[in-house]
Amino acid sequence: MSDKPELQHIPGADAALVLSEARSSLIIRGRNDAKSLLAHKPEPVLRARVKLDGKWGLIDKSGRYVVEPFYCVIRDFACGMAAFSDVPVQRSKRLYQRAIDDMGGREDKPLEYPSGWGYHEAGNWGFLSEEWNIAIPARFKWVRDFSEDLAGVSQNGKWGFLSKDGNFAIEPRFEVVGDFFEGICLAKLNGKYGFIDRSGEFVVQPRFRYLWNFSEGLACGETDRKYCFINRGDQIVIPPVFDVASDFHDGIAHAELNGRSCIINPIGSVVFVCAEESDGNSRFEKEKIGCFGDGLARVSGRYLAPLSDCSHDHPGCNGVCTDDPCSCPRSSLVCEKCSSNYGYYIDKVGKQIPMPQGIVGIGDFSEGLALVGKPWTRWEDGQTYYRMGYINTQGEIVISPQFESAEDFADGTARVYTEQEEWRLIDKSGNFVDFAVAGGGDHCKDNESIKSEELVRIEADGLYGFADRSGNVVIEPRFSWVGHFSNGMARFSTDGESAGKWGYIDRAGATVISPQFDGAEDFEAVAP
Repeated sequence: MSDKPELQHIPGADAALVLSEARSSLIIRGRNDAKSLLAHKPEPVLRARVKLDGKWGLIDKSGRYVVEPFYCVIRDFACGMAAFSDVPVQRSKRLYQRAIDDMGGREDKPLEYPSGWGYHEAGNWGFLSEEWNIAIPARFKWVRDFSEDLAGVSQNGKWGFLSKDGNFAIEPRFEVVGDFFEGICLAKLNGKYGFIDRSGEFVVQPRFRYLWNFSEGLACGETDRKYCFINRGDQIVIPPVFDVASDFHDGIAHAELNGRSCIINPIGSVVFVCAEESDGNSRFEKEKIGCFGDGLARVSGRYLAPLSDCSHDHPGCNGVCTDDPCSCPRSSLVCEKCSSNYGYYIDKVGKQIPMPQGIVGIGDFSEGLALVGKPWTRWEDGQTYYRMGYINTQGEIVISPQFESAEDFADGTARVYTEQEEWRLIDKSGNFVDFAVAGGGDHCKDNESIKSEELVRIEADGLYGFADRSGNVVIEPRFSWVGHFSNGMARFSTDGESAGKWGYIDRAGATVISPQFDGAEDFEAVAP
């Protein structure tokens, strides 16, 4: 008998399902019984990582240890495996800074020094299974997470790939490796990058100084200090003519050509190029192109007003000459008080959308709206500030400029800072949600960080609580610091975000796990 399940109809039953297998068969008779079975889903198994005395362990939702605190570092699970180190990890600031200094013109970091886990974190690494058993003993100084069931590890200074049984699927011979995606992986050999397959053989030959992963069928590479694009057949389809280039997204890539920012299409044609830094008698700072959102991108720059066009005093010549007092002609000097920022929006063919006069584009489009500002000058210091508002994709003002500061829309709301010096949420009509939200600090930089499971973190007198999206206070502000809700629970600290003891509350604000840990992370569902 075949082991393959077979679906069979049972005559005389409204809905009958027979699952025939080698050892068992299950007959479900009647539509209601079938619905009941399909509706029954096992409860997710929730686990959270907690830290005690410098070591990490795992607890269940009752606070009981599933894994006693033993590991110095535990990474997130990937492909059913989590990297761990049983000794403290050494993070190399030197290697990280070297990455920043040697980025080849790209804003993202080279492969050697990923922003997350990678080459600047040395430890004694192994891997845990989803059952939290040691699947691969700790014996590697450097490891990457599993991707497509293979994990890059370093042995004797060379990188190869382990399979889940702990054996080498690709023997160590590379200087650098990335993560597998769609069957291929970046690898560096003899100082050059290419792509390897799962057998470890190069399918894109290593000939690039830098190379990035494929996106929309093309990969960006650098050769001879110029950027190009290749296809999966190892053919250069956009020649190396760009000073800088980034990956393709939605049919567009950002690039720089002859010192000017531009956007290109998949055949390498320039569809928009930023203005020159000087245009006749006008002078500009270098224009920049932001990210596309809702089909539009912001182009920003600064008009540099010549001092000869105004009567303002000038403190010096900014290095044009060395005379004291300055002997430079006023026409060569810039008046900072009269200079001004500007920002406008273009579509994917480079067409500029109309904008109201006197309005400056400040943010990228998100959920159909973009943050804009209306400049005003404060008489006390003569500095230019902005009242913040929002426009739609037609360039029309939908929320008038009125806020001291504001952020992009996410999930239908945006965080704004009012003249009353409080952070509040508004909807897309500009109406307030009737409470102040948490503001300030790295954990509150955007809407994603203050909303969780339809609750919004609120702040009063330096204490945190939660309200629902209608403005009803659900949990009174009483916590020194509280994190997101995740799977019905939120972690909180007795003394700010970086100190105190950590515990967990439920959605009613009741303490379900008392504060006892030195560190804590969100509860996550794991395989039952």
